[in-house]
Amino acid sequence: MIEINGINYLEQVKDNVSNLAHLMKGNDSLAISFFANFVLKQNVVDDNSILIPCPQHSGSAIYTLNAANLIASRSGATVLDIIKRTPGDTIYNLKQSKSFDTVKPEYFLSSPFSKKPGQKVFLVDNVIGSGFSYSQISKLIPCQPLVLATNLNKDEMQKLIKINQFEKQSHHNKIHL
Repeated sequence: MIEINGINYLEQVKDNVSNLAHLMKGNDSLAISFFANFVLKQNVVDDNSILIPCPQHSGSAIYTLNAANLIASRSGATVLDIIKRTPGDTIYNLKQSKSFDTVKPEYFLSSPFSKKPGQKVFLVDNVIGSGFSYSQISKLIPCQPLVLATNLNKDEMQKLIKINQFEKQSHHNKIHL
């Protein structure tokens, strides 16, 4: 298990959660419930949190929206389903077919985003594989990943989160100069 900023992430290979992550992709209610319980036991999501479900390759959030709604129903958090992506193949399949460099999915806001001062914003997904989705979405909305597992090690996760926080701060400063 990896802990960053008070959030625990299972390591997909070491913690043997690949099957669970795949069950979540299939919108399996037991897997989604396990994920919600895993998140809620960490006590990082509360009624001052915003949950942003990560869209799937169809372009919209499905199982991540169901997971976010379940977490919100038990924590009082707000769910904003406002990130979409260009429909297409999964990132995993694009990388396997070597076409990822030419056919990268694009993420965009379907509605304006705002938050109150002090609100925590989390991106809900099952796994951080390469970090591509998180890195693209966190450029649109400053957020912390809230995932079941990662394929990245602790240093890679910390670097990914830190880089995106730096880019957000840098972008924020440019707007206000």
